Amino acid sequence: MRMARIHRDRRETAGNFPGRIIRPRAEGTILIVTLWIILALTALLLTLSRSMRIEAQCSANALSAAQAAAVEQGAMQYVLSRVDGLAGDIPDEANTPCQAVRVGNGAFWILRCDGDGTQYTYGITDEASKLNLNTASLYMLTLLPGMDTDLAPALVDWRSPAATNTPGGAESDYYLLLDDPYYCKNAPLETIEELMLVKDFTPDVVFGEDYNRNGYLDDNENDGSASEPNDNADGHLDRGPYAYGTVYSAEPRTSASGARQVDLNTASTTALETALSTVLSSSRAMEIAQATVSLRLNTSPGARQSGFLNLIDFYFRASSSPAARLTMDEFLQIADLVTVSTSTASAASRPSSSASSAAAATALVQGKINVNTAPAAVLSCLPGLTDSDVQTLIDYRANSGNDLTTIAWVADALKSQRAKAVGIGGLITTRAYQFSADIVAVSGDGRAFRRCRIVVDTAQSAVPRIVYRQDMTGLGWPLDQAILDRLRAGDGMDKVLQETGQLVQQLVQ
Repeated sequence: MRMARIHRDRRETAGNFPGRIIRPRAEGTILIVTLWIILALTALLLTLSRSMRIEAQCSANALSAAQAAAVEQGAMQYVLSRVDGLAGDIPDEANTPCQAVRVGNGAFWILRCDGDGTQYTYGITDEASKLNLNTASLYMLTLLPGMDTDLAPALVDWRSPAATNTPGGAESDYYLLLDDPYYCKNAPLETIEELMLVKDFTPDVVFGEDYNRNGYLDDNENDGSASEPNDNADGHLDRGPYAYGTVYSAEPRTSASGARQVDLNTASTTALETALSTVLSSSRAMEIAQATVSLRLNTSPGARQSGFLNLIDFYFRASSSPAARLTMDEFLQIADLVTVSTSTASAASRPSSSASSAAAATALVQGKINVNTAPAAVLSCLPGLTDSDVQTLIDYRANSGNDLTTIAWVADALKSQRAKAVGIGGLITTRAYQFSADIVAVSGDGRAFRRCRIVVDTAQSAVPRIVYRQDMTGLGWPLDQAILDRLRAGDGMDKVLQETGQLVQQLVQ
């Protein structure tokens, strides 16, 4: 022990410090502390790096979302510009690109539900090409795809101001007994989606198999009950009333030039002659005006009724009248200048100057179907028409040599079916003042997309205005998924669009 103590306290003389006591050094402790510090700094660095990466991703996503929103806004303004100043016409498709339209680094599409769902279709939709659910008769509603004799009465009761049950329908006594009770509206529908408040109208009924409302038969819409929606897996896209119905169609009682139309049932001979002389000779205008007043007054022997039922009724009666001898060419010229209001015999027998009649003349006419653009499914809802009659109308309007500017062409197409032509004459038009657009917008890197549906009205103000907008982004990406995947992989917008079969289009100035 003595020797050990001597060893521990051994003194050595070193340099200029004689007698210094040398103790063991703590190199191991310092190394461990240093390693812990390095480990802590590394962890902090990794945490900060991860936070910075997340912040960078969030910033990139926010930038992409802002870009997609800007493209969507640009598409909405584009639609407004394309329907401005049309005066009842529809946008020229050749000058209205709607597929993969480039806006900066992004692009937008405007989807349209046409065809059988085997391919995507694009374009601005004329709302008058659909059946107006607020004005269509019970019979017409039952003929609409997705409707039947059980659903239509409930819709009639929902929109009717009278709280009177239609057989098979429902009033508040039904709705107040539901688990979540509410009153029957007894007023017109404001949106198509409002149908889901009506008795027995479920989402499957309203939208059919078109679960995401893109007009295309997606895989999950053709697999039976394997996934939503519950479809019949027949390879055909069955659409509900959503694709063929509207609540917006209305038109003013004005000509294409904006002049007020002359009512054949109430206007004086002088007023009629003045209007007709703008397109016919003075002598011919006077003959037709005088004959028109005579016909509506029921002074001709054997006349069927006082007043005209509609323009087509006027044509057939005036063309067979020895006094009028109205030809189809003349009818084509004057059809846009005149109108026919629903009238009684007494109203038709005299010119009207009352304030109520003036208000009626300027009020919008609700719910007429545009025979120039309506698909066969909607034309088939017109009363009295068979599938053969519908095909006759479709074939006639497909002939580029025919004049389709007014409904006069329907009288020509169905000239062998006079009663049918007269029966639909008050329900049809060739003009459109409301348009819808299903807009899909995507950012250049594919990180973000937006989808919305807008309805634009051009009838009630000097400039078009959006009267309805619904955000449909939650329904998911409605186009080929490869477009998003390739964009997110960094392949570039032009390359992706071309290689996924998109017709890349630029805005037409």
